[in-house]
Amino acid sequence: MLAACAGTVVFLGCTQVPPCNVSPVEIEELKEDLTLLDKDLAGVQDRVKRLSDDLAAKQADLDTKKPRPAELRRRLELLKQGSGRTEKKPADPKATTPKKESS
Repeated sequence: MLAACAGTVVFLGCTQVPPCNVSPVEIEELKEDLTLLDKDLAGVQDRVKRLSDDLAAKQADLDTKKPRPAELRRRLELLKQGSGRTEKKPADPKATTPKKESS
């Protein structure tokens, strides 16, 4: 690393540093922009954390409810059997003929 620096000094020599063409006003504006971007970044990171926590909570809730539909269907069938009702298949509308009223 020292050899690379020494080589650079040899090629460049002892010249003056070129003047900076950026105005102090432009530097201050860029600092303000950077401050705003840092605040936005912090807000987005906070939102990402909240959404990740919400997602984890909803996934856990979903995992606890996954077995529920099968259990509820089984209980419904038991209740239907206990009341003497069973699930009827829909009748074929073509197979039945409508009753005609007598006048």
